[in-house]
Amino acid sequence: MRGIKKFEAFIALKHIRARKRQTILSTSGIALGVALFIVIQAMMSGFTDEIIDLTITNSPSVVVNPKDGDEYINLYKTLETKILSDPRVNATSPFLEGEAILTHKDKTKAVALKGVYIEKERRVFPLDEQTKSGSLHRIGYARNNIVLGDALAKHLEVEVGDKVEVVSVSGRTKEFEIVGIVDTGTPIDESYALVHIKTAQDFFGVGDVVSGIDVKTPYIYEAEAIAKEIRDETGYNTKSWIELNKDIFEVIRIEGTFTWLIGIFVLIIVAFGITNSFIMMVMEKTRDIGMLKAMGATSSQVRNIFLMESVVIGIVGVAVGNVLGVLLSLLLAEYPIEVPSEVYLVSTLPISLHVIDVVKISVFVLLLSIFSAVYPAHRASKLNPVEALKYE
Repeated sequence: MRGIKKFEAFIALKHIRARKRQTILSTSGIALGVALFIVIQAMMSGFTDEIIDLTITNSPSVVVNPKDGDEYINLYKTLETKILSDPRVNATSPFLEGEAILTHKDKTKAVALKGVYIEKERRVFPLDEQTKSGSLHRIGYARNNIVLGDALAKHLEVEVGDKVEVVSVSGRTKEFEIVGIVDTGTPIDESYALVHIKTAQDFFGVGDVVSGIDVKTPYIYEAEAIAKEIRDETGYNTKSWIELNKDIFEVIRIEGTFTWLIGIFVLIIVAFGITNSFIMMVMEKTRDIGMLKAMGATSSQVRNIFLMESVVIGIVGVAVGNVLGVLLSLLLAEYPIEVPSEVYLVSTLPISLHVIDVVKISVFVLLLSIFSAVYPAHRASKLNPVEALKYE
């Protein structure tokens, strides 16, 4: 039996050497498939990470809204104190928001005019980093100062120092001076208009009330739990940043699914190539298989020859594919490709390589390469030695 195992090993090695060209082609197919899958996944992960980062940066962790049936939050300072008592919360910013129309010369734009305490707003949103020109602090210096989003300022063709006319839904008109322009890098810039909260309260003709309270926590994935606790304890309506951006996360989920489907289809094509290669090998080596079985080799030993070769091909292909995929991903990260920001919300193609993604792809491809050899290996193991020896 020991002699048979040696002969089995010899024949297996002979198979690999005799089918060197097909083996190289199969290995190359797996390597290219893995590399392509890794690069596609790195692009998708980069896009997802970038969108989540932008969403977290430019969205409050939790928004506290008025109770059902109420238009405003009246005792907002007491509510704010209660929210800040939670050690997970590090900042809050009450705001008053209302619809308005901005006009400059012949340009007009509908906006959501937002009144805030600028010092509190700066602790919830990174406004200092996003200020393109002017000064946010000047909002509180006078009751007619306003800060605009970069896209809104471009639409109105204005800059710091210019004046715009603001008209409320009720028809009230007031002239504001632009004291700052903010660029968040998101669609918010198209309708971003910020004033002091007292200015907004006077302009909309309401008392010392707010439309809501923005809440910030560094524990972003506890936002839903925090929102639920505030809702249960106070009765106010709340939404976490995940609930506020459901559409974005649904798009990300769908794109992630398509990414895996594309990768899987590519690898299935590669798997068919491997299967075809092994079937051809069985046909060419029928006589050798017959000799092996005639000398006492069992069907399982014959089957293992082909399965072991598929393991070798799979391991080598995956290893080479990992190297190629990682190198290509790093290269794309080093020399980013520009994309239209108005479509993808980012100016360059983001790349984010996660080890767990590489591991998942590697395991999946290795199993697929082994599975591709199951049928040819089974077919070889069932060959009749007498008939096989007659094969030319």
